[in-house]
Amino acid sequence: AAGPWGGGGKKAGMAEMDGIFTGELMDDGEIREVSTRKSDGKKKEVVKKGFLQNTEGRLYENDDGSHGSNEQSGPKYDPVEAQLAHLPEGLRKKCAVVDTTKMSKEESRDAMEQYANTGRVTSGPAAPGGPARQPSEKETKDFEDMLKKAQIKSAEEHAAKQKSAYNDADEPSFALKLGGKKGSKLTELEHECSEVTHPKLGGEAYSLSVSMPEEVEDMSMVDVEVSALKVEVEVTGTKLALNLAWPKEVDADAAKAKFSKKKRTLTILAPLK
Repeated sequence: AAGPWGGGGKKAGMAEMDGIFTGELMDDGEIREVSTRKSDGKKKEVVKKGFLQNTEGRLYENDDGSHGSNEQSGPKYDPVEAQLAHLPEGLRKKCAVVDTTKMSKEESRDAMEQYANTGRVTSGPAAPGGPARQPSEKETKDFEDMLKKAQIKSAEEHAAKQKSAYNDADEPSFALKLGGKKGSKLTELEHECSEVTHPKLGGEAYSLSVSMPEEVEDMSMVDVEVSALKVEVEVTGTKLALNLAWPKEVDADAAKAKFSKKKRTLTILAPLK
C-alpha cells in the first residue's frame, strides 16, 4: 500500500506490518552510539589535564610570571584597604581605616573611652588622618532644621504627657460630693491663684490665696494636701473645700502654707519644678 509520502512499496529502513510501513526500532547500543558520536572538527580542551596538580596553590599565572589576581596590586596596595574595595574610592578616602589587630589592648581601650566620652577619637592609631571635614552650609542648615523639629516634637510630647498625668492623677482624698446624696455637695472655697517670683523658694512659684470662713481660728481647723499636680483644702467640720489642679508641676516638698487670722486667708506658696 502507498504511504502518505506518495511512493509505493517498501522503503529503506522501513518495516511492513499488515500493509502499514513503520520505522525500525533502534536497540540500546545504537542509541548510545548516536548520542556519543562526536563532530568531525577537533574541539579545544576547556580544562587542561593536570590543572590542579603541582601548582603549589598558584592557579593563575600572569604575563610577568607572577601568580594570582593582580586587580588590587600596585605600588599603593594595602591589604587593609583591599577589604574595603567594594566601597567607592571617594568614600574610602574619607574613612579612617584602622587595623585593630595591630593595636594593643591599651590603645583599643583608650580609643573606646574617647568615643564613649566625646563621640570622636582624636588621638592614637584609631584617630582619622588629616584635618576634620567641615560640614557644608546646606548640611548645617539641614541639621538645624532637623534639631528644631525634634525640639518642637519633644515639647509637644512633654505637654501631652503632662496632660495625661493630670487626667490620670489619683482622686483627691476628699470628694466634692459626699455619698452622692441630695444636698451633700461641698461648697468651693473662694480662691485666687497666680504665678509669682519668690527668691526664698528658688524662683518661680504659684501663690494660692484661699478665703477662710469666720469660724476658722488657726491652721488646725484646715486640712491641706499639696501634690505635684494638685492642691486640696478642706475646712474641718464644714462642707467648704477646694480641689485645684496646678497649671504646671510644682515641688510639693518645698511648698509652704500660712494662715492669716486678721485677713482670714490661707496662702500656699508652691515653687515650680
